[in-house]
Amino acid sequence: MKKYLAVFLAALMMLSVCFIPVSAEETEESAVNLVGAENFNDLVELGMEETQYPTIMLPGINHSVYYVDNDENGIADVDSAGATLESGLLLMNTADLVGTILKDLVGPLLGTLMFQRDMGLTDAIYDLVGEVFSYMAMDADGTPKNNIGVYDYQTPVSLWTQDQKDWFYSMMPMQPYTSIAYESDVEGGNNTLEDMTYLCTFPLLGNPMESAYKLKDMVDRLAARYGKVNLCAVSLGGTLLTAYLDIIEEEDLAKINHVIGFVAVLDGTSIIADFYAREWSLAEEKVYHSFFPYLMEQLGEDAMIGYLVNILIRLFPQKVLENIISAAFEGILDTLLVNDPQFWATVPKDRYEALADRYLDEGSVLREKTDRFQEARMNLEDTLTLANEEYGVKVSTVSGYNMRFDEGEYAFFGLVKSVDYVNSDAIIDIKSTSLGATAGAPHQTVEAAGLLRENSVLTPDGLLDISTCLFPDSAFFFKGQHHEIGTNDNAVKLAALLMTGVIDDVNDTELYPQVNGNRNARRIVRPDGGYLVRAEEILADEEGKYTDEQKAVVKEAYDFTLDVIDDTICDAELTKEAEQALFDSFVVCGLEKADKGPDFFTNLLTKIFKRMSDGLWARRGASGFFELPDIAEDVVDDIAGSIGC
Repeated sequence: MKKYLAVFLAALMMLSVCFIPVSAEETEESAVNLVGAENFNDLVELGMEETQYPTIMLPGINHSVYYVDNDENGIADVDSAGATLESGLLLMNTADLVGTILKDLVGPLLGTLMFQRDMGLTDAIYDLVGEVFSYMAMDADGTPKNNIGVYDYQTPVSLWTQDQKDWFYSMMPMQPYTSIAYESDVEGGNNTLEDMTYLCTFPLLGNPMESAYKLKDMVDRLAARYGKVNLCAVSLGGTLLTAYLDIIEEEDLAKINHVIGFVAVLDGTSIIADFYAREWSLAEEKVYHSFFPYLMEQLGEDAMIGYLVNILIRLFPQKVLENIISAAFEGILDTLLVNDPQFWATVPKDRYEALADRYLDEGSVLREKTDRFQEARMNLEDTLTLANEEYGVKVSTVSGYNMRFDEGEYAFFGLVKSVDYVNSDAIIDIKSTSLGATAGAPHQTVEAAGLLRENSVLTPDGLLDISTCLFPDSAFFFKGQHHEIGTNDNAVKLAALLMTGVIDDVNDTELYPQVNGNRNARRIVRPDGGYLVRAEEILADEEGKYTDEQKAVVKEAYDFTLDVIDDTICDAELTKEAEQALFDSFVVCGLEKADKGPDFFTNLLTKIFKRMSDGLWARRGASGFFELPDIAEDVVDDIAGSIGC
């Protein structure tokens, strides 16, 4: 299978995530203490336990900010342009990038385009990629080549600076939990569960088994004060949870009250495994015709850019393009992926051994590190079962499902081979986040996939078998919910109800069924300038900025939106309708301009580029503009050789 330009784009981006809801086991009535509740606030008031334990958030990728500290003074270094060398995802060396490109890349690029053969471009790209990711480079023993620090937080969120809080809530919108009133003993706190919320950060570059000792120290300290703690693993935080549960003694399980996997990577993701395996979904029609326009539309951009890419990549012959992309990807592999134990921790256990044998020498320091985490992952289910049965630890999972890897804002992952057969939240396989749910391909029923068992317990849509989950009675699902689940305020509220003990399992209340829908309410509920906040400011106006007629329009949209948000059953289309109603009311107030769509010029270019792209595909397939027959290619080779190229 060929490797194309799309692979390089995907690799770069990687290093940076109406149906009837019914429980798997229906009950005649809700739990007694929750009868009469109509919404989230009622549930909290009726069912919140008197004793609350601290919750330690184990964050996902981009939620832990790491930095280069080669001066070893605990302060982030700066590059030659004065930029602070810190990031939660990609830390790229861009200070001298333009100069490097002009010096090392332009010549080979022009030569390659002129002679339609590789004129040193692949080597130049390999070197450039290594330079771009030099701050993230890893040694062969699995340690960063640079001295890496991570910003650490030992106090509860309530004692952070406002800037720190703003960052935390922008990454993890946990306000439905942290704003719940609770009389705490945190000196200087604010008597909400913000006083009981902690964050255990860990670096993207490093060994999760070592990071786990930091979590152990935090758990021990808080358990000594409060008796127990909750652990809420978000996305990549699932690797930290897995490692922690394997380094502690059995008696330490008594320090845990509740383990919650919130779209947590508990058994890797096929995306990462496909990258290591170099297994792509790269049919020529997809790469040269359909993928890039689709990608732009999924990113909320005009398809015009995608059609333009379809045209521009034909400047290179297929063979040359394959070599270019191979060089770029090899640069990423050699600089970062192959030597980072944290990335290896996201390879599913059923694919780990083959990939490790491919890249890692048996008995090497790096292989020992990755094998050690694999051992922890193999022990995870037994450890959680022991914790639940012998120490009363509650274990819950919250997952999105029925999405392909090419849906939503990370559509570039649609180039991995697993895109066609893995049911996921567009980032992590459903079997991983749910601790074992059985599924066929996205939108394929369990029966159609030939996976139906005699004792299967199916979701109403037939897409999942819940009975194979490790804890089926405390596994919650949001159909069609993207991995960026923080955009769904109802999913966050569910996590809050689990952490506070209001809900223990799927039978506690029909307000939060085991299988729910999806929604993206980020623009509506965001506290810093969200639509509801803006509407409330307009309605509270006493200075005459807005007329009664304008306020009436805002009030109608506001009330409608509140009804939608208070409904614990998610409806994606209704949520979009509410968002649009508020936006339209802001237009009436002169605060926004109506979206008129792409302008005439953009529409014209889109039509032109699309027609060119379609025509090129119909007439030339995947061939480049200047693809030459073999005899002509020999002549060019002779000319290039005669001038020493």
